[in-house]
Amino acid sequence: MPPEWGANGLLHPMRRALVGAVDLPHEDVVFRSDGLLLKGWLFRASGVRRGLIVHLHGVADNRRSGVGIAQRFVPKGYDVLTYDSRAHGESEGKDCTYGFYEKRDLSGALEAIHAEEAILFGSSLGAAVALQAAAEDPRIRGVIAQSPFSDLETIARERAPFVATSAEITEALAIAERNGHFRIAEVSPRLAASRIRVPVLLIHGEKDRETSAAHSRRIYDALRGPRRLLLVPGRGHNDALRDEGTWREIEAWLDALPVLRAATRSSPQFEALAYGGAEHVIRRQRRIPVHRDVARAITRRNAGQPDLQRGIADEASRLQQLGVVLAGGPDHGRDARIVIPAIDDQRHAHVTFDVTDADDPLARVTLNQHATTRRRNPEYRFAS
Repeated sequence: MPPEWGANGLLHPMRRALVGAVDLPHEDVVFRSDGLLLKGWLFRASGVRRGLIVHLHGVADNRRSGVGIAQRFVPKGYDVLTYDSRAHGESEGKDCTYGFYEKRDLSGALEAIHAEEAILFGSSLGAAVALQAAAEDPRIRGVIAQSPFSDLETIARERAPFVATSAEITEALAIAERNGHFRIAEVSPRLAASRIRVPVLLIHGEKDRETSAAHSRRIYDALRGPRRLLLVPGRGHNDALRDEGTWREIEAWLDALPVLRAATRSSPQFEALAYGGAEHVIRRQRRIPVHRDVARAITRRNAGQPDLQRGIADEASRLQQLGVVLAGGPDHGRDARIVIPAIDDQRHAHVTFDVTDADDPLARVTLNQHATTRRRNPEYRFAS
């Protein structure tokens, strides 16, 4: 087998057109990632909202496969986002990289709809993308991964035509890396699993002959957070979700997911979480973006510069308009505070807004910083 054929097959899966009308009310979602235009649908929850589920489709599929997820979970209180992965459906892009770039696309999708947190539901390729993304994006609160592969090289070799020699497969992978501008060794849900701390539900058909259940077992063994492996008897790669009993297991798992810790003290307290250059403020169970210019200024530790002070004052005003600054004064017994940790290469700095009057949250805005040990992954917590 010519190695070029194998590389082309890996990078360029069949692009399936969207077929059929979608009768469930939805909003069109369009966003850019790495300069590519990606398209999706957002289905809004009916009744009391419980959260957001992001559906990630399999290889050679498209967002249409997420409609069934929406039909099941929208009535249960979940918003559902489903979008065409790069090089699939109506989204742009010519190369599929199996999570190397797709995990960045997922972060872009969350930003496009201003998502504060999300549960990922991926199938096959989408499951692999979900696991790789969960190791990096703190907005992800749980992962349902159906029939994932443990690493790209292993599954590529297992699925290669029997006529292909080992040397030809090796050369095909090298060509795919070169043409797709990515590193195949880094496309590994198994390696990502050791950095995932949120709950993960792995689902795999026991008779899957395309991606054997051994892949999910390897991922399961590597996970260090809450985990469960559900092997579905008699099911293969594409029908692992066909049994209603499997859906009952999924719904029970969703019901058991932990929520973000809420402040329990008399005064509402908030914190920002730094990840990849962006910050969020947590108010009870909500996260609200903090202006990145302010975050960068804080990170540079320019505490004495007037432009930073003005930026902080403007940010406090914006947060008030969003409903973040709600307390202080007699109702709560003491001042409310917003604490924004920022991260640079050397220090972990805290910026504190002291609010002395609920009617005038800008009456006193002070900046305090202190150095601590270098931290790249701050935990969720509330200021004391």
